[in-house]
Amino acid sequence: SAAGGCPFVLGPIAEGDTVVDIGCGVGADVCIAADMVGPAGRVYGVDITPAMIRKAQEHVDACGLTGRVTLLRGAPHWPRLTGGTHEGVAWPQRIPPESVDVVISNNAINLMDRKA
Repeated sequence: SAAGGCPFVLGPIAEGDTVVDIGCGVGADVCIAADMVGPAGRVYGVDITPAMIRKAQEHVDACGLTGRVTLLRGAPHWPRLTGGTHEGVAWPQRIPPESVDVVISNNAINLMDRKA
């Protein structure tokens, strides 16, 4: 795998959870998360490039997970999550932070200059 790690080993993702994948790339982790949350769950994949969103959508469709996944384009400045609030333009307004159970990221956070 060309990925940098496994975001699923740090904690549980349960059936019915809502997951956000920051820097979803081609959607590999989005598809795994969508399988884990099952039909009652929801996964949002966020990436800054339209090409990655298109490729992720191809993978989501190929896996038959379209009804569980929403792919969104975020801005180059990723969110800073503090105290249940969100700052920055990368956290899409369509995802209320209080509705999210798990946030995953596989290397995208390593590329950010502001990690707070």
